[in-house]
Amino acid sequence: MEDFGEILKGRVGQETKDWAEAQPVEVVAAQPLNAAPIKASIAKYEKKVKEMLAKAEKLEIKTDAAESGAITLAGNLGSMHKELENIRTEAVKIPNAYVKEINNAAKKLTEPIKRMQGIIKQKLQQHIAKKTLARRQAQAIIEEKTKQLQEELNAEAEKSGVKAPQAAPIVIPKDENVTRGTDGSSFYTRAKWTVEVEDEKKVPREYCTPNQQLLDKAAEMGIREIPGCKVYEKHIPVLKGA
Repeated sequence: MEDFGEILKGRVGQETKDWAEAQPVEVVAAQPLNAAPIKASIAKYEKKVKEMLAKAEKLEIKTDAAESGAITLAGNLGSMHKELENIRTEAVKIPNAYVKEINNAAKKLTEPIKRMQGIIKQKLQQHIAKKTLARRQAQAIIEEKTKQLQEELNAEAEKSGVKAPQAAPIVIPKDENVTRGTDGSSFYTRAKWTVEVEDEKKVPREYCTPNQQLLDKAAEMGIREIPGCKVYEKHIPVLKGA
């Protein structure tokens, strides 16, 4: 097994490039599941569901009897929904467990790989930052030397009574934005403006959003007046099956 610490230090090279070629991926096909019996069990409810939905759409509640009938209809729909959910949850229980096991097995390796990618990315960013700083420092030295040279040329020209030539500026070329590995992998940085809050109290109001959860909690705790808000009692319909 390769030492990933060595990879991070850059001492493992070509052998990592050929990983995919040296380790062919063997994908084991999952056994197909037969959904036909489950679909048949669900289909038995189709006619009844359509009938009850039609009743719900035509429903008019103008009397106490109609109100009672509506509650009964809603209860029946809730019971049917529960039965269908039971069929569904039982049918997918084994496949879901299978998918969970496969995902967990893969995550044991994919998550460390992501962490290592993050470590490498940080190290690359640090390296590029150092190179950028070194280039800027070298550029500053060259510009200072060029300035001194120009001053010397100006002084000599003034003594001779001629026009001083301009010292040609020297610019250190920037590194390529995209750096590539031996296997074609690439790394580059992308500029993005980011805001970090340092003092919440000084952030302008137009950049703040009211917290609905905190406002609702305040109303539940008995607060009845909040500046800029309307606090009122809202009735929420609740239906429970028999």
